[in-house]
Amino acid sequence: MKRITVIIFASLFILLKGYSQTIEVYEDSRGNKYAAINSKDLPKQRIRDKSAVFYNNIQLYEYTPTGQDTNPIIDTNGNPVYADRIIRHIDSMYDAGKINKTVSAFFIVSPDIVYSDGNDSEGKDSGTQTMNWATANGYLATANSNSYSTEKNIAVPKGCAMYRGKDGQDAPGTWRIPTLREGSLIMIYYKELEATATQDTDCKAFALSDIATTYWLATENTTSSQAWSMTIYPDATRVKYKSVRDLSKASYYYLRCIRDIPPE
Repeated sequence: MKRITVIIFASLFILLKGYSQTIEVYEDSRGNKYAAINSKDLPKQRIRDKSAVFYNNIQLYEYTPTGQDTNPIIDTNGNPVYADRIIRHIDSMYDAGKINKTVSAFFIVSPDIVYSDGNDSEGKDSGTQTMNWATANGYLATANSNSYSTEKNIAVPKGCAMYRGKDGQDAPGTWRIPTLREGSLIMIYYKELEATATQDTDCKAFALSDIATTYWLATENTTSSQAWSMTIYPDATRVKYKSVRDLSKASYYYLRCIRDIPPE
């Protein structure tokens, strides 16, 4: 796999003040190029340790809008199917793998919005452009109202987990929603990420309208029916971006996914 470094060095002045990240172009083994954020030079305590508990492996069920009376998905041998999902967490949470107090050392960003069903094997969009929080995370619809501490929430084949990359060849479950801190990195560097489009990443603008575009984040609020989001504004406005913690999980917003790239 190849990695091409863009000449961009900047300080993360909100959450990681005083340290540097780089905006890069990452090329996978099939020649797909993606905009990427590299934070490997941060202090170790700010980088998510690869041994940290970050996912739950939970049973996969068919999706229904209400999350009730769902049927388990069974493989060809008649066995239940399980899938990885990020451990549910709130913004103040430090345990459970230090989920929201650290960031991925190196991750790529989907070049465009991700639809509710992800995409198919040819990379074509599937589902709706906007979705509620549970759908975006690939959880049963009841996750929109219950607490983050609810044990082993049932997974459904929705959201980032069903995104398969630019060419539709990535395995389901390899992409995910950014956490609050990872979303903060995206907000600060979104213009630099967009600029990588000149290097064949196809990275589209994050602000999809003349007003603003809101994307879901994985991190929840202490109020069980609310979660964090990030909103990015077009250049014509004074405010470039903001994050909000008290959006109703039942609201419908956009999705932009990330994928962790392991060290070489």
